[in-house]
Amino acid sequence: MLADANDRFERQMLEFALRWHPFGGGSSRLIFEEFGMDAPTYFNRLARILDADRSITSEKTRAAIRGVCAARLQG
Repeated sequence: MLADANDRFERQMLEFALRWHPFGGGSSRLIFEEFGMDAPTYFNRLARILDADRSITSEKTRAAIRGVCAARLQG
């Protein structure tokens, strides 16, 4: 059951990323309100999700989201 909850949470993170990556990934405040974590934690976890399953979206979109992750983590 816990794995299912994690899967749903990760799907929500991906849906958020797909919606917000064209705009720089969403504000730190919005990330905290949606997921209860700070932006660096969110972007690190999102990057791991993208690396773990290369079938979740197109290569072009995955690369764009990874670019947002990298930019946000550089500060």
